[in-house]
Amino acid sequence: MVQNLVLFPGWGFDAQVMKPLAEKLALHYCVNIADLVAPIKKLQAQIPPDAILMGWSLGGLFALRLAKLMPVKKIILIASNPCFIAQDYWPGIKPDLFHEFKNILNTNSAEALKKFAYLQVQGMLDERKAYKKIITYLTHRVSAQALLTILAEDMRDVLKQLKCPVQFILGAKDVLVPSTLAQELEILKPEAKISMLESAAHASILFNIDEIVHHVI
Repeated sequence: MVQNLVLFPGWGFDAQVMKPLAEKLALHYCVNIADLVAPIKKLQAQIPPDAILMGWSLGGLFALRLAKLMPVKKIILIASNPCFIAQDYWPGIKPDLFHEFKNILNTNSAEALKKFAYLQVQGMLDERKAYKKIITYLTHRVSAQALLTILAEDMRDVLKQLKCPVQFILGAKDVLVPSTLAQELEILKPEAKISMLESAAHASILFNIDEIVHHVI
């Protein structure tokens, strides 16, 4: 029987951003892409029991939420932080940058999304080319503001208490989820498997697909 794998996209992007990765993973799993706009209880009802949950960026917080509510086989978190906003001794997005971005979103959502898209590819060898590709996946839904609130949640206790296997796939070039997070995760969740993609920025699900598949299967 083929193992079920459910993918959760990140903030600001349509589910289609996960499609290139999903197509590669479909050679090994029965893959579905979740819609983050759906209420968490509805998502829970749609997920097969004992599935593997794979979340990119904000999608990782949805995977953690669901793992708290239902039995899952494994959690895989790509470029994801259980506490995205930096805290004392915890690496993440600087609070002032987050609030500045939130204010821009309130006044000009299109500008905010484009700025966020650039941060996804910052650190890559050809940022301009990567940016042109990633902006084609930007969402046009009005739900972006509500989902941004979820991004500010602290899910470290949830992660710590999970009984299922957990794997992190981080990017050494990521400016949104610092590579120094790996050290803190080793302390918070010593049993978690942590993989570091040396050439990856935040948008690794689009530009480091083969490496991700290699670490997952």
